[in-house]
Amino acid sequence: MLQPEAIRQFLSAQEPIRIRRPDFRHAAVLMPIFWRDGEPHVVFTKRSQHVSTHKGQISFPGGSIDAEDLDAWSAALRETEEEIGVPRTEVELLGPLDDIITVTHFVVTPWVGRIPPDWDYRISRHELEYVFEAPLRDLGDPARLREQEVLFENRPYPIYYFQHGEHNIWGATAKILRQFLAATRIMPGSIFNDDHLPSDL
Repeated sequence: MLQPEAIRQFLSAQEPIRIRRPDFRHAAVLMPIFWRDGEPHVVFTKRSQHVSTHKGQISFPGGSIDAEDLDAWSAALRETEEEIGVPRTEVELLGPLDDIITVTHFVVTPWVGRIPPDWDYRISRHELEYVFEAPLRDLGDPARLREQEVLFENRPYPIYYFQHGEHNIWGATAKILRQFLAATRIMPGSIFNDDHLPSDL
């Protein structure tokens, strides 16, 4: 199964797409991965009903890039520590993914990082309901993926849905996951890029 060095090589094979949109808020997220008995697992969170956006949705740790953050990677690390209690010193960068745009007017910069296995998560109860883990082998099963095409400004835009047990992973989180699965050849296929979407999305 996929190992950290292979992920690093896949993600460094091409320059990530970065979207400059001063009219949108900029955010960063971490896709945390750990290995248990040689098998990679992905960490997800379920957002609470107390947050301002994306209430109750499945997400990766992350949030807005603040003035105090050196860059998007620093923001992803800070948010990960605040939300699930994994300090930045325990996160190993494996690589970046392409920026995506959300319909809530965010530009999101995703990162993939390795964290220790069996971590004792300490979650922010205001922001999250809980944390759960999913084997990458299951997430890479094409039977769990559904794609629906919608139109924004007469342009096709795919929305991805992954079903993992009771969890429906969709929207920005599913798009980041789909991008990762394509980049690592687990689930090959072309992914629609967001860098040319209209400014009034």
